[in-house]
Amino acid sequence: MGGCLVSRPPHTRRTALLGCPQSRHDKYAATVPLAMSERMGWIRAAVGAALIVAPGPPLRLSSREPPTSASVLLLRTIGIRDLVLGLGTVAASRSGEVRDARRWTTMALASDSLDVAASLASTRSIGKRDSLIAAGLAFIFVVKDIHVLRRALSSIGATTDDIH
Repeated sequence: MGGCLVSRPPHTRRTALLGCPQSRHDKYAATVPLAMSERMGWIRAAVGAALIVAPGPPLRLSSREPPTSASVLLLRTIGIRDLVLGLGTVAASRSGEVRDARRWTTMALASDSLDVAASLASTRSIGKRDSLIAAGLAFIFVVKDIHVLRRALSSIGATTDDIH
């Protein structure tokens, strides 16, 4: 079999050829775009940084009462989680290792899906309006995470049954 090509031109789509020595566990010889995964990582990291630095404005938008120190702390911890998931996704995408990028995106999908479930389960304590807003915002990320994963799978000719 020929050589292994990992193409990463600056400021353009990053792609990796599966089946390379550095991707020895991958069974497919296909090109997978990593740019979408990287973009989602940057968006998630930016949201996380914003929640760490300025948790007050989102809290004031979603609540009729002033933010408490506990709610500010909670939003900052959510920001820390999103910053870590975002930067991990960016680093994995930039490495050219498709499995790593897919793994980080899958973890972000799990986190966002649990955010949707927790938001909907909190209807009684935070109210229907705030519950639906929180679930809706998290659901946007769920949809984008799924889109990135499906696009990666389709580019290598795999199906959702192939995810391990």
